[in-house]
Amino acid sequence: PSYSIGNPWKLSRRSAYWAHRYVQNLANLRWKDMIVDIRATRQELMHRSLALMVELDTSASMPSPEATHKLVANAQSVVARWWLLADELMEKYADGNVDGNAQGYPAWWLKAVGYSSGPPPVPSPTTDWNFFDITIS
Repeated sequence: PSYSIGNPWKLSRRSAYWAHRYVQNLANLRWKDMIVDIRATRQELMHRSLALMVELDTSASMPSPEATHKLVANAQSVVARWWLLADELMEKYADGNVDGNAQGYPAWWLKAVGYSSGPPPVPSPTTDWNFFDITIS
């Protein structure tokens, strides 16, 4: 059923369409890094699917309902794995980090914006709560 659902206007975790769309949209945030994880997962799923096809090809006497069941189970596991990948990508790359480690800015960017030594330090917090020039009446 996950390949027969796919309303582009209503996210559904039961939908193969949304599993792939969700991962693709996450990847747009940090393509260069995330595509490595996506390709590794795709390779894992392709190998598993290929092994199933070899099994089905060499089992010509397998009853059709059993073969169908195996193919549907494989398709469902692909969708489940793709949703898990989305969660893994979010955990690994949250807030612009990689595995919880800040990535900083590339040297060329720091130079281009005048921060060759990085941005200035954050000023100490003030205890003067009258730092706004507004009066509340």
